[in-house]
Amino acid sequence: MATTMRNTTGQQGISTLDVLWAFYLSQPRKVKEAFRMRLENQVKAERQKKAPQSQWQKDLKAICSLKAGWDEENAPRISSEAISHVSSFVALLDTTIANGIRLYPTRLGAVMLKLETEKGRVKCEIGDKQMSYFVKREGRDTEYHSFEDINSETLSTLKSNLEGWRHCKRNCY
Repeated sequence: MATTMRNTTGQQGISTLDVLWAFYLSQPRKVKEAFRMRLENQVKAERQKKAPQSQWQKDLKAICSLKAGWDEENAPRISSEAISHVSSFVALLDTTIANGIRLYPTRLGAVMLKLETEKGRVKCEIGDKQMSYFVKREGRDTEYHSFEDINSETLSTLKSNLEGWRHCKRNCY
């Protein structure tokens, strides 16, 4: 395949950029795709470095690094499925709500999600396949959700229980 050179700088002669562009164009389609993928991944990594992590992201990172026996009493390693459920769920929440959430490991290998505001409190344990949580609102009876299968419907209900609480005053640990 013949590649023609075109001067893109407007200057006399051929620039380094022109040579690199011609080299790129001469590559097979798979090489071009791999190159573009690598550039996209590099840009994503640079953006992530610049964006400050939320507290829940820091908590999740710490939870991911725990090994079996992390509590010095033979607690299992936190389930990768539980971590995945929590990560994808919290990422879907409004940033204001997500920023008020704290995450903790549990002795059963699950992740505890906790949010406390002036309007109430939600405490939820999310495992591989099931979750349990309670919702306590001022002036209302405590609402319990026990051993519910993790699916879009139950996660939607949990999300709606969090949505009204936009302004977090404090986190309780």
